[in-house]
Amino acid sequence: MNVTKRFVSDRELWDILPESLLQSAYSKGDDVQQVFPKAEIVALLVGEDPVVLETRSMVLRSVGYAVVSCLSTATAFGIFVDGDFDVVILCHSIPATERTALARAVHGYSPGTPVALVSAGYPAQDSSVDAVIENEPKQLLQELPKLLHINHPL
Repeated sequence: MNVTKRFVSDRELWDILPESLLQSAYSKGDDVQQVFPKAEIVALLVGEDPVVLETRSMVLRSVGYAVVSCLSTATAFGIFVDGDFDVVILCHSIPATERTALARAVHGYSPGTPVALVSAGYPAQDSSVDAVIENEPKQLLQELPKLLHINHPL
């Protein structure tokens, strides 16, 4: 799945990103784990709980997704800009304001890249994301292909 990305000016970035994200948008540290197996779909997975993030990463990798995991929303946008991602998956562990800022930044940079929120098992509404998915591996694996407009799970 190829998504056309547009470059945004510094001014546009200031309009869509909080200053804290801009200051560290291009720094990569220990909060980033990259795993690139051969896969059709490359996902950026962002959350603040390392155990939940690793579990979700393993679930996605087990069915053929390539996954880049990031424990920081500030770092995630820089990783997104530097990479070629088909989908961004945000964990419920991210504070709502950071989640919204990151989703808007992703959509501002690459409007065609879907952003999904994995909820904590309760109904969640978030207009900044393209889909809200229940916090169950089965649900995640069923809903991602729909979000990506593919006819079969990997």
